Amino acid sequence: MPQLTVMLIDGFLHDEVVVTVDGVEVARREAVSTQLLTGIAESIRVDSPEGTISVGISVPSNQSQPEAVIEVPSDATILADLRDGELDLREGTGREGAM
Repeated sequence: MPQLTVMLIDGFLHDEVVVTVDGVEVARREAVSTQLLTGIAESIRVDSPEGTISVGISVPSNQSQPEAVIEVPSDATILADLRDGELDLREGTGREGAM
């Protein structure tokens, strides 16, 4: 089964984060904060179905934007930044964690 990786990067401070795949919740993390030394808050790996999937990330503690969604292959790496109350999602290369 393919593995989806979601890397929560910059701008998180004691936030709750919810990840959905095709509308189904697959991960929930509490008190997520970006580490100043690494610039990474958390890396989440979940099983995902084959093919193109819709990945949603929401920060319930952030009132300005309920969810950001991106369409990606099932084995993708998603990079998520929280900037000025807005989630910025982009597809990574898959090598980001090798620093």
